[in-house]
Amino acid sequence: MKLANSALQEWMGPFANDVGIAYNTFTTKKDVSPLPIPRIPAGRLELGTIIKIEAEGEYSCATGVVATPGLHTSLSYDGAVGSVPAIDHDIALASAITTGTNPAAWPWRMEWRGKVTKLGTAGSMKGNGTLEFGTSLIAYLAANQVLPITAALRTVAINTFVDNNIGVSWTWGASAAGNTVTTYQITCVLS
Repeated sequence: MKLANSALQEWMGPFANDVGIAYNTFTTKKDVSPLPIPRIPAGRLELGTIIKIEAEGEYSCATGVVATPGLHTSLSYDGAVGSVPAIDHDIALASAITTGTNPAAWPWRMEWRGKVTKLGTAGSMKGNGTLEFGTSLIAYLAANQVLPITAALRTVAINTFVDNNIGVSWTWGASAAGNTVTTYQITCVLS
């Protein structure tokens, strides 16, 4: 159902009742979302639907571990059917980031807004957003990073005929028990 008034919003559930766990010791793309994650039902997207996704959390790198590990993060989705989502398609991929030295519970926040421009198995949406990345407990980088990292990646392929789970993916450049990421929340709103 298309919303008649742009001021109306529809929040996509289900909603996680707690923050996510602190994930560590991985160097390949991993879903780090709190469970359960928001889902856009099959057939819910229409031409012109506006999608807004927001996520936030914290990251740490313990003393004695790689002092300034690199990482990639992204707002992502999957169109998989099943109870265990595989958040493997990037919506808004950030540039490679090198952390500060030994961050401890430093904040991060991502936001992306897009519009559905094509429906079907070869559907698409176009949008952009920002990443705020903590440089201490109380400060973000001086300039927000634009998401995604290239103009070409602003157009995202999506199958609108299947359920699409929305999540956060993260990839550490070095695997260590002290390199952790926790996602507090992720929201997806349609209007």
